[in-house]
Amino acid sequence: MSDIEQIREKFDAIRRSRLFYLTDDEFITKTGCDTLAHNSSKKLSPKHLKSLYYDFCEECKIVTNGEKNLDTLLEQFKASSNFYDKNIQGKKLLSKQENRWYFLYLILGGDKDEDTNKKIISLYDKYTAKNKEGLLDPGIILLLTLGLIPTFNNKKSQDPINIENDYKAIINEIWDFYEYIQKYLPNILHNNKLKDCKDYLNNTNKVMCRLALFLYTSSFLSNIPISPHKRLTDQRDLQSLPPLDFIKNKFWRVKGQNNDFMILIHMQDTTYNQLRRIHYIRIPLPSSIENNIVKISEDVITIIDKEYNYMITPLNPNYMTNIIKSSIDRRPSDLDIIKIFGTLSVDLDTKGNAINIIFSEEKGELTLERADDEYKYYETFLESDLENFNSVLNSIEPIEPFIQRNCIIFPLKDGSYRLDKSNEALKDIPIVSELTHKDSFWVIEDETENGDKKHYILLPSEEYLCIEELLKKSYFKKTDNRIES
Repeated sequence: MSDIEQIREKFDAIRRSRLFYLTDDEFITKTGCDTLAHNSSKKLSPKHLKSLYYDFCEECKIVTNGEKNLDTLLEQFKASSNFYDKNIQGKKLLSKQENRWYFLYLILGGDKDEDTNKKIISLYDKYTAKNKEGLLDPGIILLLTLGLIPTFNNKKSQDPINIENDYKAIINEIWDFYEYIQKYLPNILHNNKLKDCKDYLNNTNKVMCRLALFLYTSSFLSNIPISPHKRLTDQRDLQSLPPLDFIKNKFWRVKGQNNDFMILIHMQDTTYNQLRRIHYIRIPLPSSIENNIVKISEDVITIIDKEYNYMITPLNPNYMTNIIKSSIDRRPSDLDIIKIFGTLSVDLDTKGNAINIIFSEEKGELTLERADDEYKYYETFLESDLENFNSVLNSIEPIEPFIQRNCIIFPLKDGSYRLDKSNEALKDIPIVSELTHKDSFWVIEDETENGDKKHYILLPSEEYLCIEELLKKSYFKKTDNRIES
């Protein structure tokens, strides 16, 4: 299948599955393709089709807060649909709740009992055999099994009858599943994510589309600590784990990030092997020679097995970037900060001391380089009381712009600002064409020598965009809309 044929297949799946828009009329209106009415995507030129698909890729980043790549999501959708079509659809095996929940428990990492249900064990074995590339998604399979979404290959468009009822159905299913797995994991911690889910239904600004339903379901299931929790049940094993003696240095630089660094403290006065991790970032202000240092997260790493897998317990969830944000409404939720897991690995010098530390987590890999030579420069500041930089926290805030093909939307406190990627803008600010949703952006309020306040957008290239000056340009304006086409 050629590249354009693959894009056409994905585009058709987006349309028929109502991934972004709930009706075909809305799809046609939003894409501006009147030629699609009663016609297939074959009427679109390859150039036009690629442009539309690119827009959907960007919209996926916006809806999912940059957590999901549309290509990957559609590959998971296709693979999961194929598995469902061949092994589940038309069969009554998973129509029984206990069968469905036991299968879900297994594919989320639970231990199988050969004597429990041989048909479910057989289905699980097929799942494992087909999932060698990791494309099968438990959330998508659950939605397909409950009939809440059509399959990827479905040739007929299916409008949701009532998308809000679909959300309620999956919430009730997950609630019952959570109660069910407690017979296998009696010590599993209860959390408030379920309440958060129900509160979401009452949120008038909620995103109501099948894409959000996908993310909502997969996000919750991926955060149920089934597999890691099994390693936490025997507390005696935790106490017998080898110590973290190889981490003797305190100051570490984040590899590849000149302005990011961490303080690591081996917590030797606790029962378990724990490491306190404090993340700082240096942010220069336009009118200041000195760097301002902002503490952006603090947590405790608890080693949970001999392979140095660990559990993260955030200590200050109100800090700017210490939470994994909800994929639905971008609010921090209790579940997001209760159970985060990862694996620690190290590079040692000839004396057995760590020179590089790698934290591998679902959201990515973080490598730290030993940098005690820089510590003295920041020692006074870092050991001072938190109140000493509360004022800095008030004047520097992270922002999450919506990066589209033709523009960038910056959502600020006083409204949204749109920067069009015009020829003039690209000439003035060349870096604009290279920015992605993975970059870090900050808004800074700074005071000049005469007392005037200026507002800046700090780009990842450490360039400053003065908002007051940009408003004089034709390509930058304040807009009432968060996202414009």
